[in-house]
Parts: sequence; C-alpha cells; structure tokens
Amino acid sequence: MKSVANCRNTAVLLFLISVFTNCLCAGTVFNDSNSWTAYQAPDANGFNSGVFDGRYLYFAPYCNADGYHGRVARFDTNGNLENANSWQTYDAGENGTGTDPDGYAGAIFDGTYIYFVPHYNGTKYHGEVLRYDTNSTFQNADSWTSYDPGANGVGSDPDGYVGGVFDGRYIYLAPYFNGTDYHGEVLRYDTTADFEQVGSWQSYDPGHDDVGTDPEGYWGAAFDDRYIYFAPLHNQMEAHGEVLRYDTNAVFTNSSSWSTFDPGENEVGNDADGYNGVVCDGRYLYFVPYHNGTEYHGEVLQYDSNAPFDNAASWKTFDAGAKGIGNDADGYDGAVYDGSHVYFVPYYNGTNHHGEVLRYDANHLFTDPNSWNAFDAGANGVGDDPDGYAGGLFDGKSVYFIPLYNGSDYHSEVLRYRPYYCGDIEKDGDVDFVDFAMFAEWWQRQDCGQCGGADCTGDGNVEFDDLAKFAKNWLEGK
Repeated sequence: MKSVANCRNTAVLLFLISVFTNCLCAGTVFNDSNSWTAYQAPDANGFNSGVFDGRYLYFAPYCNADGYHGRVARFDTNGNLENANSWQTYDAGENGTGTDPDGYAGAIFDGTYIYFVPHYNGTKYHGEVLRYDTNSTFQNADSWTSYDPGANGVGSDPDGYVGGVFDGRYIYLAPYFNGTDYHGEVLRYDTTADFEQVGSWQSYDPGHDDVGTDPEGYWGAAFDDRYIYFAPLHNQMEAHGEVLRYDTNAVFTNSSSWSTFDPGENEVGNDADGYNGVVCDGRYLYFVPYHNGTEYHGEVLQYDSNAPFDNAASWKTFDAGAKGIGNDADGYDGAVYDGSHVYFVPYYNGTNHHGEVLRYDANHLFTDPNSWNAFDAGANGVGDDPDGYAGGLFDGKSVYFIPLYNGSDYHSEVLRYRPYYCGDIEKDGDVDFVDFAMFAEWWQRQDCGQCGGADCTGDGNVEFDDLAKFAKNWLEGK
C-alpha cells in the first residue's frame, strides 16, 4: 500500500506541476543569502587571482602573515567546497623548484599548463614565472618548473607583472612595477616552444617607441579574439586611464601593432582612471574601478569592441554607487563574466576592506541603473568575515571570489555564489529529477523544519506554494 500511495502522490505532483507553471518565485537569487557560501580553505591563505582548468580551481599564492609565499591552493570542483578533502596545497619553492618562486599576482591556463604571474617575492619585484603541468600529479616536484626570462637576457627589466592573458598561442603578462619604475614592458611566451629557452620569450615596451603618452603601470589584461587590452592603473606620475592595445594579427615588436586611448582625457565619464583589471563578455570590455588618484571609486569603464578604439563614442562609464546602488560600491579588484552577468570583485572602498559584490546584467543597457545590483554576503550572515578579495573565477555553475586581505588578516575565506533556486534540494545548482524525488518525499511529511530545502516559503511545511515555485524553476531549466 505504501508504494501505491507514493505512486499516487507522484501522479498528483505531476498534475499540479502543469497547473502552477505560471506562478512566480519571489525574490532574486543574487540577493538571497542562500545562494552564497563562505569557507576557510585549509593550509594556505592570502591569494591574488587564480584560474580554472575545467575541473580544478587554482589560487595564485601572494602574501600572508609570514610574508610573500608560494603555496598554491587547489580546489576540486567535483567535490564539496566545505570538505577539506576537496582541497590541496603545494609550495613548489619549498620542494626545490626554481630560485624563489613566491608572490604571484595572477594565473593563466593554456589548455595544458598553469602559468603563475610573477610580482613580488618578499625580496624584490621579480620575473620568475612558475608553471604547473595539469596532466601530472599536483603534489609532485616533477610537475613544476620555473623560468625567469629577464635573468636569462630577455628584455630590459621584465619584472613585476599583474595578470595576463592567453590568445591561443601566446601568453602575455601585464606590466606593472619592476622595482624601479612603473613600466610598460609586456612579456610574451610562445606556448609552442620550450618553456626554458630564451628564444621562446620576447618583451616589448611600446612607450619606448613613442606609442601613446605614458603607457605604463597596467593591472590585468583581456583578449577579444583579436586584440589584447591592458587595464590602466598607475604610471610613474599618477593613476591613469590610458588603455593599451595590441593587435595579435601584427608583429609583436612593431610599434604600429600597438595603440593607446585614454577615454577620460577625451571627456568620457567623470574621472575614468585607475582600473584593477578588465574582462570581456565577447563584445564589450569592462574595466574594473579601483582608485582614480583622488579616491577609491566605482566608475566602471566599458568599451564596445565593434566600434573604433580611438573614438570617444565607443566608450561609456557608469558608477552604480553614485546612482544609489548598494552601500558603498567602490574599490574593486578583478571581475568575472559568467555568460550573462559581470561580477566585480570587492576589495577596498576607501573605508573598509569590503565584501559588497557589484553585478551588471550584460543582457541589458549598461547605463540603466536597473541593470545593476549589489550584495554583501557577509553583512547578510554568510561566513565569518568574507571581505577583501582579489580576483574571481567561474566554473560553469558558481562564481568564486579569491581571498586576500579582510582588513584584519590575510585570509582564506573563499566566497562562492551559486544561484539558489526554490527546489534545489540537492544543492548542486539546478532543479532536476533528483530534486523532484526528494521534494515528493518531503511533501508527505508534516512539521519538517526546513524540509531539506523543499520548504521554499519557510513556513515549516511543503505545500502548494512551495510546489508552484519548485515547478517553475524546474520547467525553466534552473
């Protein structure tokens, strides 16, 4: 009889699903604390950006309470974020690799290898690129190698980089500060050639060949399938907005292959200077606002890559915080695009190392305030102190924010956003048959507390209102 009753209940549920498909699920998943998780990654802290290889997330080692370090953290996205067994760490330098492979600011994946972008190792701004072979064992010294092109005669002083990008063949590192100067010496590696050979590497400083006004001090880069764009942060004189661009169809060391444009100097926006990163959504590029020389700011800069680079009409800015969005939506470090939205990674807003994620819906008008919202997970009860992040990653389901410094400590509290939909009882990021079976089980119970996630309305029962929300999200493919 029990099996008959269960079958009957299932038939009733299937019928009701067809009835309630037009019922709306209240609220937005972005502003729902259930969509957010924070977890202290084990064995390491203080990272600066990272990369996803299709299964694992790698966090680039930067600085902790003991100094600049080289301890890479890796998370297996097939595992549970909150399970220590899903995490591994490895310090290549402590296991005999290289000279002093510490202090990295970014990571790049070429399909086989992870390259960590050299910044500062605690002694000097350096150029020792660290590389890991993803086809080999993570915690094995043979899987790791390092190479310092500048120490082997490449370029003038190719040290101190922040971020970079892969164009399908070449790795480009974004020049920032080499220990003496804010510089513009872009470093490039040919991934089809031997990693530890001088001939595989080139550097070029466009400013030294009279390109632009003062193209130095860049923080991150992006690729739009033809051009490489470098995000302007600070040159030798000031926070600046002179975007540097390279045409990958042209000769790397030819000045004609390079160009610059400063939107702010051409009356775009209010004070469009000082950007900590850039991300591309396939057409538009978004430059991440940090500090414009006067204040920590939130003026996002957008460029339409289908339009002329050196035309002010191709550029726009929007300051969400100035339009009343969020609490203090300023001071970001990196951005993530998930296929529909751009997430700006919170770092420091001039008052606090903060956790207020700013999000733009790339399917809607850039300058429409309704396209933007902000959410601070920590201020809404998530985690311990999820503030101060440097870069982010998207693994196909979730956006991860990479922990650096929260105002008190170099920390390891990874913040994750995965849309929580009514009925995602399995909590795997979607609503499917597995959730339906679990929903049917909860449907038969009374006074079930939180009902295993089936109680969308939070009233302690699973009933028709919950079914309406569950059915809509299932049939919409949430």
